[in-house]
Amino acid sequence: MPDIKKALLTLLSACLCVVIFPLPGFWPLAWVGLVPLFFAISDIHPRRAFFLGWLFGAVHSIGVGYWVFYALYFNSHAGLFVSLLFMVVVIGGGIGFYFAVFAYGAGRFMKQKMPLAVKAVVISCLWTGLEFCRAHFFSGIPWAFLGHSQYAWRHLIQISDITGVYGISFLIVLTNISIFFAASGSADRKNAAAILFLPVILISVTLIYGGIRLSQFSGPGIQTKTAIAEEPKSIAVIQISVSQAEKWDAEKWQNILSTLLEFSENALKKGAALVVWPETTVPFYLEQQIPESVQQLFEKYHATLFTGGPRYTGTPGNYTFFNSAFQINDGNILNIYNKIHLLPFGEYFPLGFIDVLKLRYSAPREYSSGGEPVIFNDPAGRFGALICFEVLFPELTRALAARGADFIVNLSNDAWFGRTSEHYQHFSMSVFRAVECRRPLVRSSNTGISGLIDVTGSIIDPINPYDQGYRLYRPAFSKDITIYCRYGDLFAKMCLFILLITGAIQGIRCQKARPEL
Repeated sequence: MPDIKKALLTLLSACLCVVIFPLPGFWPLAWVGLVPLFFAISDIHPRRAFFLGWLFGAVHSIGVGYWVFYALYFNSHAGLFVSLLFMVVVIGGGIGFYFAVFAYGAGRFMKQKMPLAVKAVVISCLWTGLEFCRAHFFSGIPWAFLGHSQYAWRHLIQISDITGVYGISFLIVLTNISIFFAASGSADRKNAAAILFLPVILISVTLIYGGIRLSQFSGPGIQTKTAIAEEPKSIAVIQISVSQAEKWDAEKWQNILSTLLEFSENALKKGAALVVWPETTVPFYLEQQIPESVQQLFEKYHATLFTGGPRYTGTPGNYTFFNSAFQINDGNILNIYNKIHLLPFGEYFPLGFIDVLKLRYSAPREYSSGGEPVIFNDPAGRFGALICFEVLFPELTRALAARGADFIVNLSNDAWFGRTSEHYQHFSMSVFRAVECRRPLVRSSNTGISGLIDVTGSIIDPINPYDQGYRLYRPAFSKDITIYCRYGDLFAKMCLFILLITGAIQGIRCQKARPEL
């Protein structure tokens, strides 16, 4: 096959694996999206497969995360050169490297003498293991895993309470490689049918399990009564949709505050016990002063405000800044959570990188990581907080569930990324945090998407990006401690173990096959 054809197949595969994520969200294409890549790398040396994999990874990563450029160029004023360089080197080159390793490994395993079913499983383990590595190496960027694309397929994603999102990624890759083996002539007609039977039976078992779990969470006493509610102890989420520049403009803050108070009072009149404002809603230090209008409103209704804002400790010239969430009641700050998992290049600069983001407002430029997860006690229930992209990290949700959280509150500010698909991608990945530990997730985001995700992964009456408004929810709680919540990424680690054992066995075989000198 000519090199140009292989490159085109690789680009086709990369594009297919971009559009599976919202928007546009053509998620069924995930089940065939890798097939062209497998055709491209199947009959070439693994070193050449490595570079085709890197091409796939660069195009896929930039295609999914194109909105990073918007944040850098338009909101951070980093300049055109720096913004483009970051996209090519960090997004395309850095994240794309994982896909290069996958293509190299898959190319090698395709050429090994082992049953096709074993090859299919090992190659699926390779992809899954690399997703796990991507989630943990260099701070971790667990964005747009293959499994995330299936967030709307409720029966399928219930398996996440055992395997996490990794189990779904495994099934998708297994289906793709099995289709490739059946279509490429690697197997005769009988073996082709057998290799396709493997993903079919595993997907069927997964869907049966999903049906059972969905029925369990719709039974008496657990029914998810999460439609808009007007009853005591409801939770209200507020979405105000203001730009980065407006939020830090002192002259516009009073108008923003008036909007927040208006929506909050409407919710409080309908029975809200807990009102949630987005991440860094308050552009000043609440520990110095809580606005009198805020105190008066929430004291009037004897309710709790939960909001994001900056915080600092220390002395002049030696301050430590935090991205924090505050629980306020009766005019007092009852408890504070300091964000633990910070965003690289946004909230801190790894490896001593120079701050090239020329921001034009007086926010802290570099934050410090908080300590431990915090549980907030409230009449609406016990809850834990995740700030912005912390919602991507299931270990944080597991820690909160283990400490007794009834539900999770996610505060976010996606205004950085403008009117792009980032809002939809970010929210869709949050679905898995609710399913994995069976804890409903309440999300308040400045520009959206705000809403509730129940314990089955159903999205309840969300507020669309850049709309303004509020929602009232009364989520059903579950005390279920799932396998995933208890043991974490055991499935992904098993995939890595299988990969290492298979690699070791093949290495020993190759060593024995070498002629003695």
